[in-house]
Amino acid sequence: MPGKKDDSSKKKSSSASKQKAPAQKAPASKSAGSKSPAAQKPAAKSPAANKNVPAAPAKAAAQLSDSPMTAHPPLDAALRTEFPELFKKIDKKFHEYLTSVINNPWRQFQKSTVDDYLKSVEDHGLPRAVATAIDARDYTRGNSWEQANMNILNNLLPRAGILNELLKEAAAGGCTEAIKWYPEASGNPKEIIEVLTPMLKSKEPKNRWWAAVHLSRHVQDSAVMVDVLIEAVQSDWIAFKLDNSVSGMSGKGEAAKALGRLGKNASKATPTLFKLLDGKTLESADAAQVASALQPISGDTDKIMDKVAGIAERVLTEKRGLLIHGGDRELLTTVRTLISKWQQNEGKKSPELTEKVDMLEKEIKYHISL
Repeated sequence: MPGKKDDSSKKKSSSASKQKAPAQKAPASKSAGSKSPAAQKPAAKSPAANKNVPAAPAKAAAQLSDSPMTAHPPLDAALRTEFPELFKKIDKKFHEYLTSVINNPWRQFQKSTVDDYLKSVEDHGLPRAVATAIDARDYTRGNSWEQANMNILNNLLPRAGILNELLKEAAAGGCTEAIKWYPEASGNPKEIIEVLTPMLKSKEPKNRWWAAVHLSRHVQDSAVMVDVLIEAVQSDWIAFKLDNSVSGMSGKGEAAKALGRLGKNASKATPTLFKLLDGKTLESADAAQVASALQPISGDTDKIMDKVAGIAERVLTEKRGLLIHGGDRELLTTVRTLISKWQQNEGKKSPELTEKVDMLEKEIKYHISL
């Protein structure tokens, strides 16, 4: 019996040595130098080769390769660190847009500007943040920082459909920047009237003024709107910073243009507009708009000519020997148009005004041709 046991153990030992033999041949292969180290490595098994891991369907693999997240990897971890409350506060339908802002290449170069915008979204909500960002397009000429900021924020703004929706919500909520820019984003007169008409009674003056300026393009007969524009044309405010930096035109000029669009329906504003032309500090660009508005409102070309001639004369005296530009050129162009209309009037003209107009015509022709 002991002998049989020993024979059995020998057979097991022999069998085990035979199973290990193939593994012992590897060193001999290396010393032969016939194969490179890379060739000696066993090929990596695919997931399908592993019986414990089911093969992924071809359709799922195709969807994975076509997913937009392959170009912009998910940033959930980073978002939780940098903007912990952002995605909690904002409606889920805008999460894709917010992710696109965070993934925007501008963030690599102007991180502070992009992150300030995202912080504004977090603090004030997306509609108001977008309205403030879109107002960056109204920059002061010559201010390189404002212009650069505009370029960045314009790249961050949502597409047109979402932009219109957000500005509409912000405007209805009384955001001044949204009221200022919403009509441009909308382009729908019915919606513009619906959203902005309540703003004519806003407690914030600029909300009233911007609403009236925009509504003057769509509503012709509104006593409330005329009253608001009369208020705006007498107030010191900047409408568009870019226009103001280029020509000097302020909110007075913007309100005057709106009154001019209303024509005879704004006749109540006639005394106010004439009084403005008597002022000594009215900007040339604003004076040009006031004079242009008075023509369709009052139709009193003689009186307008008499008032504006003095302003043009003052401008030419101050600018003599210098190039006329900006608002001064705008004023002189307006006066030249008024002179043409005044000369066509068949009514009696005073010798004093006729002499002044003749002189102005010659001076304006000279300066405008430069």
